[in-house]
Amino acid sequence: MEAFIHNMNTIHSRGGNQVVFSSINYGTDDSPEGRCIIREMLLSTEEGVGNGETPIFPIQIWKKKRGINYLPEDKNYDLYKLACRVTAKRFFPNFLNLDATFNQHEKWKADDPNRYYYEVATMGCRTRVFANRHGEKTSIGRGNLSFTTVNLVKIVYGEYELGKVKEVEKPEIKVVNGQQGENEWYTTDVELEINQKEEQGKKTVYKIKGTEEKEETQIEEGQKITIDKDGIYKVIAYTYGEEGNKSRITYEIIKVNKTGIEATINYSTTESTTDPVIATVTFNKEGIKITNNEGKNTYEFTENGEFTFEYVDEAGRIGSMTANGNNINKSEKAVKREVEVSNFDMLNSKPLIILDGKEYTGSIDDIKSGDINSINVYKPGSDVANAYGEKGKNGVLKIFTKASKENILYVVDGKSATSQEVKDIAPSKISNIVVLKRGSKAAMDYGEVGKTHDICIVKTK
Repeated sequence: MEAFIHNMNTIHSRGGNQVVFSSINYGTDDSPEGRCIIREMLLSTEEGVGNGETPIFPIQIWKKKRGINYLPEDKNYDLYKLACRVTAKRFFPNFLNLDATFNQHEKWKADDPNRYYYEVATMGCRTRVFANRHGEKTSIGRGNLSFTTVNLVKIVYGEYELGKVKEVEKPEIKVVNGQQGENEWYTTDVELEINQKEEQGKKTVYKIKGTEEKEETQIEEGQKITIDKDGIYKVIAYTYGEEGNKSRITYEIIKVNKTGIEATINYSTTESTTDPVIATVTFNKEGIKITNNEGKNTYEFTENGEFTFEYVDEAGRIGSMTANGNNINKSEKAVKREVEVSNFDMLNSKPLIILDGKEYTGSIDDIKSGDINSINVYKPGSDVANAYGEKGKNGVLKIFTKASKENILYVVDGKSATSQEVKDIAPSKISNIVVLKRGSKAAMDYGEVGKTHDICIVKTK
């Protein structure tokens, strides 16, 4: 790639008086070979040529495409980030958005090995070569031939000299029926009237571009045009003169949003639970903005209650829907049920209770379930229970409240310990301390407690 860039900046055109203007478009090849070439091209560009100068040629254009290189889960996303880094330093590559409606091809498919045939590309002068009036649109085999200047001394259009052909006045587009909401969105069918203003005009035609593409259609006298589907449309009209020349175009942007708002609320669970319940609101169409709840479409119930989502669509329609969290059971009995799920009746066997790292001798009924963050159950005979000796013979309950600042399992010389027992160890007697982050593979070696607790391992001398 370094040699390629060097050659493109030193090779001369046939005339010999300038460097060849060259361009390359890349970014969407996710094959191992393609990724290698893209990466090396970017790294060579970042390094520069000669004494670190920015290479001018080839002009580089990065083709950005969702599903290929734009989102974090996309295969070439790492190369996209590298391209951004190189651009910040070298100005190249430039970026071309393949997701823009104007640049899309209906035959493009992510699993097509020849999808590059349907991807738009540009030349270094930013010339877009894609459309084709006489065949399928593609950028393959396309390009500028040369810079050309034509001196127009006299143009004859049929039997008429251009200077004698009367300029045709462009028609007028009027909205004759339609109810408009906010932001210029119509909330009903829109009826248009196109009036030919040129008396000598031969015919007036229109095109509609938008959700539905309408080819050139002649307007009959008194004819109305109705747009009855949601979408953003551009209505273009122009008049042909008697000599075959035509007027400048006139156009009107019509935005239709007839569909009302339908909201649905789903819950993370509808069963009785002691955990928080997440309510999520979804809508039947895009473009709806939630005006409360910091714009989020989810709400977390930590206790039973109601929450009302408020929202508005692009046309200004206002709506709301109330979520009901009524399946959270935080009674003292719920705490007992959490413990009894462990398949043995520890409460009746009087287990050792460790509350926020300290031994607790009171009744478990005195601990409010709403204050509890987590409960870890260790059956009799388990390693954790055995670490407490005689006290742990009936099993151990480790309860952490929301006020606790530590969800840490302390292990001293292979045995479970409290935070106070660790504090009582003289620093001079400590050989080393290792902390395993909760959820890590090493922490999970300590069983379920490794999911919710950091593991602090202390070895003494």
